[in-house]
Formats: sequence, C-alpha cells, structure tokens
Amino acid sequence: MPTFRSTSTRSSKPRATSGSRTRRRAQPDDKENTVTFTGRTQPVSRHGIVGSLHALKKLGFDGAEICAETKEWGVLDFTPELVDEIAATLAELDFSAVSFSRHADYIYDDEAFENTIRLLRLTPRFGTDLFIISGCRRRESGANIGSVEWKRMVDRTRTLVREAEEHGVLLAMEHEPDFIVGTTEEQIALKDELGSANFVANLDLGHSFVCDPDIYAAIRTLGPMIRHCHIENMPPGIHKHLLPDDPEGGMDLPRILRELLEVGFTGPLALDLYVDDYEAVAEDALRYLRSIDPEQ
Repeated sequence: MPTFRSTSTRSSKPRATSGSRTRRRAQPDDKENTVTFTGRTQPVSRHGIVGSLHALKKLGFDGAEICAETKEWGVLDFTPELVDEIAATLAELDFSAVSFSRHADYIYDDEAFENTIRLLRLTPRFGTDLFIISGCRRRESGANIGSVEWKRMVDRTRTLVREAEEHGVLLAMEHEPDFIVGTTEEQIALKDELGSANFVANLDLGHSFVCDPDIYAAIRTLGPMIRHCHIENMPPGIHKHLLPDDPEGGMDLPRILRELLEVGFTGPLALDLYVDDYEAVAEDALRYLRSIDPEQ
C-alpha cells in the first residue's frame, strides 16, 4: 500500500460532503490512495470564523471542520449574515467545509440542546452533510447503558437524528473519555437504539486509543459508520492531545491508518490539537501525516 498523499483537486464551489472529497478503498490496480487531512477552525479562532478559513487554507489543509466554538470554548453566534459570509468565503477560496461541529452538553443543558438543533439545521448551508456532536461527562455511577442518564441521552439524541434526517444531514457522534458515550461499545449501543442510517461516527483516534480496549478492533467494529476522524497522538491511558509525531505518544499511526483504509475510510481526518500553537505546528504536522506509509 503506497504512502499517503493529499488530495489536490478543488471543486468550483464549496460542495464537499463527508464522502465527496475522498476516494474509498483502493482497488488492487490503483496506484495510490488519497487521504483528506483537514483543519479545525476552533484552534485558530482568534482570526474570527471567516479569518480562520483563510488561515487553514494558507496552512495547506484540504478542507475545514467549521467549529461552533472558539479556542476558549465560547459559542459563536451564527447569524444569517455570518452564515452567508462563510459560504461566500468558501466559494471565494475554493475551499471545502467537510464538517460542522458543536461540542456541547445537549443532554442536560436545555439551551445548548436548542442551540445544537439550530446549528444542525445550518449544516447544508456550508456545503457539507456532516454535523458532529459529543455530549457530556457522566453524572451517574454504576452501569451506563440502560441507566436513567443513558435513556435521557438516547431521547435527546433521537430528536437530533430526526432533525438530521429531515435536513439531509449525518449526525456524527464523537465518543470522549468519561462521557455518557465514551467507548465504541456505547457508540454501537446508541446506534442500535436509534435505528437510523443518519447516525454515524466521528472517531477521534486518540480518544479510541485511550478509551477502547483495542483501537484496531474498534475501527473494524465501527467500519462504515466512521465518516470523519480527529487525528493526533496520545500517551497510553492519558487524554492528552499531542502532535502526531510526538515521541510521548503511544499510537501506531501507520497501523491505525491502515486499519481505516481496510474498512474503506480515507478521510477526512481533522488535525485536533489544543495545547500547541496550531498555526506554528500545522505545516510540519501535515508534512508528517502525509509522509506516513501504512505498510511500515
């Protein structure tokens, strides 16, 4: 299997969806696979959302995850005027929004729940069909699946899924350490309860490495459910977002990317960093990621 490279073809308008800018599992006679590495607007939010798109394009990312939060976790106000400006900027830059995300406690916080619904409905305006959520930390101890808290989460997520179905959107859950949906097992259990093809996964590879007993088995279990990934490195058992090539990390990224290819996933993979200066490290991180040979 060849070394990864970036996609290079740009569309004439920002129309990319979770599958439109990537090519699925290569056939035996294919010369190479293409992988989409994208940037997140949150770490560069000091530029404002429109300026963040310019910054990510300049850094060489293949597209953007539009985040509803600032780096300090403030919530952006997506007014009709701002939505129009974002869409116009994507077209002007010939740059694609591959996903739209809102990381918030929609389970207990009624205001966050209503805001999440409103933002989900905006997703197609950015030329993508993928909306990412994550939920909140557990408040109950003991068994999780089937608990009162779990049932509340299922009910609220079902409302979001119905909204997603109505608006032609894929609702991508990201499981996080100590969250109500904190493992692949819980992700699958939630999908089984929802019974909707519009419920998919944003697999944060570091989270899976920390939370799941076996990240490779998790990738195989989720399979085609994986429509978007966050990529970084993490130390074993520690939720700490590291640069992909940081020796402190314990993740075998070539093998992880090979497993993703085996289940038909080639992107988008969004670089997910919080401590490092995103703009200072992004180009080197991208260079490293694009040099990875999944066969090594």
